Amino acid sequence: MADSWRFADLTREAMRNVFGRSARLLPALALAGVLGGGAVGVLTLEQSALNAQIAALTSQGRGVVFIGGASPDRPASISRNSCEALTEDPRVERAGIIVDAGRADATPFAVDAPARRASTTLFPELGEVDVLVGDTLASQQGPFRTLVYDQPFDAIVAPPSREGTGSAFTLTFPLLPADTSASRCAVLLDPFATASELTSDLIAQLEVTGNTVSGQEVLAAASDPVDSYLGRLGRFAPMAFGALGGFATALITRTRTSELAVYRLSGTSTTSLLTLLLLENLLLAGTAAAVSGAAALLLLPQLYDPATAAVGGFALAGCWALVATIASVDIPFRRPTDLAKDR
Repeated sequence: MADSWRFADLTREAMRNVFGRSARLLPALALAGVLGGGAVGVLTLEQSALNAQIAALTSQGRGVVFIGGASPDRPASISRNSCEALTEDPRVERAGIIVDAGRADATPFAVDAPARRASTTLFPELGEVDVLVGDTLASQQGPFRTLVYDQPFDAIVAPPSREGTGSAFTLTFPLLPADTSASRCAVLLDPFATASELTSDLIAQLEVTGNTVSGQEVLAAASDPVDSYLGRLGRFAPMAFGALGGFATALITRTRTSELAVYRLSGTSTTSLLTLLLLENLLLAGTAAAVSGAAALLLLPQLYDPATAAVGGFALAGCWALVATIASVDIPFRRPTDLAKDR
């Protein structure tokens, strides 16, 4: 049976029922704020834990890969240009060759210390000074002068680097023009990249002669924290929160049956009442999604992947609207007198 309700009228009525001062749905509206923000809070805690775990493993050598000859009896030769070109890969932070330079003195800091030459793409500081002095050899602040091979060199203490790069206890010089190849290529991956998945791809980009090469990560952890994060149960939190909100909304709606009976007794059709309930559910779900988005913006510095928060907000809203509608879909089809009797 048709009635006089237009869609715009139903929309205004739904907004009054949800946002009005004396609206019976105000508890559901408050719950939308709590659950919308809570979903982003859970994600922030999970990503903060992942960041802390990645940072700890990175300092211990995660993502530091050395590519060299597969057999020690037949060392490979890797071209400098192809190794340094790996830095163009977005999954690579730094890459370059390292050439052994014997031992050297750095007066007055080091006597007979290990020396080497390295690419500026691996140690960018070598583009500004003549030598990096390991922080176990010196503790100077800022640039300083040192004598190496009885010649004055501009130097700085090597900044902290990942475990396995060897910068803490050596004298590191820039490469010479003659250093066009090396037996090893050092690669520092993005902290969230997985070495086992990328090494073969990186090797394929190198120009290698003399022997086949393989890659070895300094720290081969028993489990990958990124894989553990992707497989976590917490990824379902937005949908669980949405389902919880939907069930709560349906329960609150069932306490309003006498109120809803008034609509039916005043001539509102089943279709119009169903539409009204759907609009109310969508407004509540939309509020939860909006709060989720606002929380994501507020916590943006703590989020590694803001897109996950956005997707989670949509998932929460979708589950909320779906569950709330399904759980209360029978109400418009009940007889108005029966609805009026329910309290």
